[in-house]
Amino acid sequence: MKICAIICEYNPFHRGHAKQIAQIRSLFDEEVCILSLMSGCFVQRGEPALLPPYDRAKTAIAGGSDLVLELPYPFSCAPAEVFAESGVSLLTSLGKVDHLCFGSERESGEAIEACARRLLSKTFEETLSAFLKMHPDLSFPRAREAVYRSLFQEDFFPTRPNEILAVEYDKALIRQRSAIRPLCLKRENDGFSATASRAVLRQGGDASSLLPTSVLPLIEQAQKQGGFADLQRIESLILGHFRLSERRDRFFEASSRAEDLPSFFAALADKNHTAAHDRREVIHRLCALDGYEKIPLYTRLLAANRRGRAALKTFDPAFPILTKPAHYTRLPAEAQKQFLTDLRASRLYALCLPKGRRNENLLLASPFIDTTDEA
Repeated sequence: MKICAIICEYNPFHRGHAKQIAQIRSLFDEEVCILSLMSGCFVQRGEPALLPPYDRAKTAIAGGSDLVLELPYPFSCAPAEVFAESGVSLLTSLGKVDHLCFGSERESGEAIEACARRLLSKTFEETLSAFLKMHPDLSFPRAREAVYRSLFQEDFFPTRPNEILAVEYDKALIRQRSAIRPLCLKRENDGFSATASRAVLRQGGDASSLLPTSVLPLIEQAQKQGGFADLQRIESLILGHFRLSERRDRFFEASSRAEDLPSFFAALADKNHTAAHDRREVIHRLCALDGYEKIPLYTRLLAANRRGRAALKTFDPAFPILTKPAHYTRLPAEAQKQFLTDLRASRLYALCLPKGRRNENLLLASPFIDTTDEA
């Protein structure tokens, strides 16, 4: 059985995701296992995911995935390079993943890989380092693009989110000398996107044209329970944390001038930091994060069906897969530290949920096991 992985957020799981899974199955056969390595509570944009991890894992299984493992915090809430590097590292550690599938709007897999190799070249890294010293006021993304185009005169440079991630995935595979083979699929402009889906759901609109029919009941259940996770629910916590901080930096200054969360983030805006960077920094400081670890040392089983459970048996037993969070004390010491960081994030995330769900305890959770295909 082939195992094809997708590093994802499923925030939420929409028809484009279901289409990607169907494309993968058509390339292999029905018995290929689709492994979704899915972000935990907080996502790359520096926001709480609409639904908790176990709920989103159920939507992934309903949408066609076979196995859902977690990319834990803080790796899930990180810049593209860290997000991709940690995801590839985790998948490689499993020892049995054959392919990593990702999408690109414009370019082929060959073009994506060529760009990745140029970005990893010694010439590029040395030129970029010198350029940044000469232009300290220029943001890193703009400096990187300027140096790349001056060196290689290429038409293609990744600027769209999925293309940026695609290049970072290839960079990580090359840098880590992973045996996993990249599989780049062309993304069609069919109107299915997580951004559009989130906007409709947050406004209480009808998302049936954007989400698979199999996923809708799970989304509707969340709506009946009061809606989705929202950073706005911890507005006072965020403003209070930075106003009381002893660090007299731009976050302190912005919080002192802000009346609410939107004005706080507006006051933070500058040319050297993206909005996503600032949101991630807020989450990290609330979670008392000192910095990103190099690689994830464990993962958590969120959901599986028959094929997924069969795949689990083939993975390297040396890499810890936590089935029940309450068993985290069985992890190696360094992996326990990473889990406790993720636990802090989950407790913060719970405060972003609607009333009635804010006391949810991660330690009491169990994975969703789908047995409907075993009749």
